[in-house]
Amino acid sequence: MPAEAVNARSALAAMPPLIKGYLRLGAKIGDGCVIDHDFGTTDVFIILPVETISARYINYYGAEAQRFAA
Repeated sequence: MPAEAVNARSALAAMPPLIKGYLRLGAKIGDGCVIDHDFGTTDVFIILPVETISARYINYYGAEAQRFAA
C-alpha cells in the first residue's frame, strides 16, 4: 500500500494501546511482521532505547514515582 493511501487517523485508532504507548515513548517499529497462527497474533519488532524516553514519562512511571507510594 502506498504511504499516501494510509489514513493516519484511522490507523492510529485501530492500533493496539500497547503499541501506541511505545510510540509515545519514542519507540521505532521494524519493517514487516510475523503472523503467529498458533496464538492468533501478529508479532512486530519494536526498538525502544531507554535513553530516549522523555523525563516526563520517567518521572510519572519510574521507580521514584510518588504516585505508587502506599
